[in-house]
Amino acid sequence: MNMREIKKLESCMTGVYISLDDYAIKSSIKCTIANIGDEIIPTSFDYSGTPNFPYEIYTKYAKGEHYANIYVEVEYKTKDLELTEDIFNTVKGIDNYIKDLKTLHHIMDIRRVACKKKNIKLNEFVWRGLLKFDLFGQTMFIFDQEFADNTSNSIKNNTVDADIFNIYCKRWSSTFKAIPKHDEVCPQCGKKWTIDNLSDYVTVEQKDYTKIGFHKDCLKESNNQKQLEEFQDIFNRVYGKETLTYKAIPNKYCSCERCSDWFVVSTSDGDIQIGWRKRVINIEWLSNYKKFTEDFNSEETTKGFGKDSDDRFIHAWNTEKAIEYIKRGKGSVIK
Repeated sequence: MNMREIKKLESCMTGVYISLDDYAIKSSIKCTIANIGDEIIPTSFDYSGTPNFPYEIYTKYAKGEHYANIYVEVEYKTKDLELTEDIFNTVKGIDNYIKDLKTLHHIMDIRRVACKKKNIKLNEFVWRGLLKFDLFGQTMFIFDQEFADNTSNSIKNNTVDADIFNIYCKRWSSTFKAIPKHDEVCPQCGKKWTIDNLSDYVTVEQKDYTKIGFHKDCLKESNNQKQLEEFQDIFNRVYGKETLTYKAIPNKYCSCERCSDWFVVSTSDGDIQIGWRKRVINIEWLSNYKKFTEDFNSEETTKGFGKDSDDRFIHAWNTEKAIEYIKRGKGSVIK
């Protein structure tokens, strides 16, 4: 069926798009600026055929208006769903169809299109006790599961109705978490993702808003490498060419995979423990570090230099402050 719609350009972080009413054949989509007639060419499409454009399209026709309404005339041919309901909307269909990441994403896409574009009433399922397909075409990631003692492996490892899952799973939490594509690889180890290690997938947002997925241990390793380089730069700017050793220790503030290790740095004056504590760098001069007179009284930050305490620590709000504090400690060492 041919469709003709007048749609407003909508915006998102990476560009602008047009939300179509139906499931579209991408090659058939033709877009022109309403009342002007200029054809605009999409740079990409999502699974349902929604065309995406760069911001330049908006700025070109907004004529300097920050909140301008730009309307586009869209012509396209609709298409039927690529899977039937007995596949994407039944326990047996989903269980038999999902074999790898490619087929998993296909089910996710089809269910979303079936609900949003074809107005099909969806049933709710839980796949392998890990993913929930809800009635709105969304896919949620399940974690912190606590199953009843009599729960069979078939309920934990196969597709089941959500109502049945709720009977046997006494407690669980969910979130909308990214799922790797079938051809995606971990940038740290270079291994491809598989359907069997989805729970190990964590993403890091880049400056251009794209997300890169790591194994949890790989993300920790990557963060530790970057963190070590940052701390090496800090101490090299204080101790120059002196040979220093860096020993990684568990993060004393947070143990999650996104937070890097802390380090004990051995210098000629003694050991300094350093690590990020949320938004500050925690610096602690350990007991074998030489006595020094600097007490940082002029600094309005969290610190501990009590007369009746051996504690010597301070929080630096950035790397430049960390360099300054370590220099001041070193410069006031009692000979």
